[in-house]
Amino acid sequence: MDIIQDRSALGSRNAEATYMRIAYRSLAVAYALAFLAFHADAHETSLFPRPAELEPAVKFWTRVYTEIDTREGFIHDDLRLDIVYQTVQIRTT
Repeated sequence: MDIIQDRSALGSRNAEATYMRIAYRSLAVAYALAFLAFHADAHETSLFPRPAELEPAVKFWTRVYTEIDTREGFIHDDLRLDIVYQTVQIRTT
């Protein structure tokens, strides 16, 4: 889609300059947004700190959501979540 609908109304050189100015500004905005997105991602850990005491629970729940589906479950220690005894299949009727 052309940003400038009628280039002939502005004159050929003026229309090209306007078109290029809009294109460069759009590109600059896109680069700035990409930079801010990556920069914000780098500071994510400081915004949401993960205390060392929570690491076993974080690892357990990561395993739950990545290794098993809704028809499976873990038999695990109730105090130490890093100890998983068995993965079980749940029958559906």
